[in-house]
Amino acid sequence: MGPQGVAGFFELDMHKPETPYLSYLGLVPGAQGKGLGRKLLAAAISHGWRKVTRVMRVNTCTADHPNALPTYKAAGFVPIMVEEEHWAVPDDLGLTLPAHLLRP
Repeated sequence: MGPQGVAGFFELDMHKPETPYLSYLGLVPGAQGKGLGRKLLAAAISHGWRKVTRVMRVNTCTADHPNALPTYKAAGFVPIMVEEEHWAVPDDLGLTLPAHLLRP
C-alpha cells in the first residue's frame, strides 16, 4: 500500500496451474489513466505464470473500463470467444450505472 492507499488489486484463480484464471483486476477511479493498469496486469501475469502454465485466461465485458480489452490485448491476450449476455440490475440496490450501460 502506498501513501495514498490501495490503488487496485487482482484476483487469480490458481486451482488449475496449467490454466490460471485472472478473475478480477481493477483500479480505484483515482488511479485510472496513469499506466497503473498495465503494471498491475504485468504483476498478475508474473504471479500466475508457472512452469506448467499453458495459457492464462481472463474475461472482460462492457461494464469494465473501456481500456480493459486493449490493455489485455497489448499484454498478449487474444480473444477466443464473444458472448452476449443481458443482466437486469435491481432498482432497489441504489446503484448508479455508468452512462454507457444505460439504454436510451
